[in-house]
Amino acid sequence: VGSTYASTSDAVIPTATTGAEAKFTVEMWVKNLDQSQTGILISQGSDDHTFYLKTTNQGIQIHIRDDVGERASGVVAQEHQWHHLALTVDPSDTTSGAKFFFDGVLVTSFSGFRESFDPAPDSKGLFIGALSRNGSENPNALVDQVKVWGDVLSANQITESMHTWSDSGVSGSPSLLAHYDFNDD
Repeated sequence: VGSTYASTSDAVIPTATTGAEAKFTVEMWVKNLDQSQTGILISQGSDDHTFYLKTTNQGIQIHIRDDVGERASGVVAQEHQWHHLALTVDPSDTTSGAKFFFDGVLVTSFSGFRESFDPAPDSKGLFIGALSRNGSENPNALVDQVKVWGDVLSANQITESMHTWSDSGVSGSPSLLAHYDFNDD
């Protein structure tokens, strides 16, 4: 597993022109090397419309809408241990449409309504290991098996996916939009 991160100018997470359009799931394996450092694990968007997951000494933080700010997940990724993170977002569910899973267990949920991602040419693409709007806040962590899905995966599908490569073995044939495997061995 490498510590090389990636970015693309492509907006991988589905863009939306309103807060209630595109559903998605992001998941990854993370090995936090220093809990005292803050770092962005994955992000997409620009300005106030940036989606991201980040590590802090307070635990994993989630940002899907600017007017709410960051949401605490309630869990800390212990140093030097691999953990699976997954976030599902259903913007049409304003009660519990955003769900965060840690090692396959649902730990928090909140409104899935989110700021729209600007699909204009100047919008930022998907960044792994940096904040998409300026390339900063690199984590002191290893990241592997990043998957972006074009729908909301169920808890069962997340469990299936966390133990498979790509979309093989995931029931219901969800739409895998992107898969980044940093294991070059």
